[in-house]
Amino acid sequence: MRKRFGMVYFILAIVLSRGIGLAADGSDKETKWLGEKIMENGVAVISNPASPQYGQVKLDLREVAAIASGENRQDLFKWIDKIIVAHDDSLYALEGNKCTIYHFDKNGIFINKFGKKGEGPGEFKRPSDLCCDAKHNLYVLDGTIISVFNSAGEHKKQIKLPKYAHEFIVVPDGGFIVSGTDYSEKSSEYVVERYNERIDKKKDIFRVFAKKNTQRQAGKRHLTFHVDHVYQPLLVFEKTIAGRCIFGNALEYELQVIGESGEVIKRIMKAERPKKISAKEKEIIYNFYAPKYEKKWTKAVLKEAVQFPDHRPFYNKILGDDQGRLFVFKVGSVLDGEKNGNVHADLFNCEGCFVHEVVMPFVPDFIKNGILYWISEDDESGEVAIKLYQVQNWQQLKK
Repeated sequence: MRKRFGMVYFILAIVLSRGIGLAADGSDKETKWLGEKIMENGVAVISNPASPQYGQVKLDLREVAAIASGENRQDLFKWIDKIIVAHDDSLYALEGNKCTIYHFDKNGIFINKFGKKGEGPGEFKRPSDLCCDAKHNLYVLDGTIISVFNSAGEHKKQIKLPKYAHEFIVVPDGGFIVSGTDYSEKSSEYVVERYNERIDKKKDIFRVFAKKNTQRQAGKRHLTFHVDHVYQPLLVFEKTIAGRCIFGNALEYELQVIGESGEVIKRIMKAERPKKISAKEKEIIYNFYAPKYEKKWTKAVLKEAVQFPDHRPFYNKILGDDQGRLFVFKVGSVLDGEKNGNVHADLFNCEGCFVHEVVMPFVPDFIKNGILYWISEDDESGEVAIKLYQVQNWQQLKK
């Protein structure tokens, strides 16, 4: 009988040790998600704990292509402000200063370019954002104008917005969601608004305080001063491949997801403690901008213009992938500088659950099919290229 019990204990010990080993080495062993999901007025509210369900994953990257680099460069552009990957995997790149859009096929081969500076149809003053629809139309935002092109770069129409916008998305059910800033005499607000297809009806979706105006009178002129910096409060706005948009006030860890109908369908929250901004951090930021502005502004104006929130923003960029997951890129401390060269992102699955902390060497500009697209600038030559990196351990990220 003792021998029999001894054998049972021995087998049980092996099973437990294997189970502990699976949990420790980050394998496929399931762990319980410790958050909460509820419905509030038809909106799914997902509350996440501070720690990810499956721990940290460091991406293993392999460069697979470099668009407009080396022999393929053809002196196309000096800088790229924005890139998007269309439904057919072709890529559009926007160079705002040149008012030009470049189109590349899925292999990175240059197809064509279109757009120029001007005020006529298909011309721009300073375009800032791009968006594609499922019919292969390209929408380009230029202040208060949205220009629509087909995939060949032929101009189709212009849509006039009632006020200036920073970013936008085409709503599959019709109309647009735009983000912008409303200004008043003493302060400004970040706003997210929806317009119908005819742009004759508007609905406020979100509104939050942005910054206080630093003002001075110079003779008959009324001057406003402001300095944007790494700890500046942000309205982070991003569109997904699936035609949804995500936005959030970076001072609060809450993301709002707008569905194809143009309405908020989901709120994703994470229990993260705010990090206070130290006097040393403020000094580093102030000293960075002082040489640039001290000859034009007084010290009093500069001190007032470099404004700080009560704590560091939680994040400064959101990217969605083709799996419906969200990568939320964290704001690090200026005290760390280029400490290890890595950036950290919180990864939420398609249901809004916090599943991983993801570590990678840079902040990509687009993510699709396990490829990171990155606008890269060579430190020595200054040459700009769009580099593509295959994530070797992509399957390790939970869906």
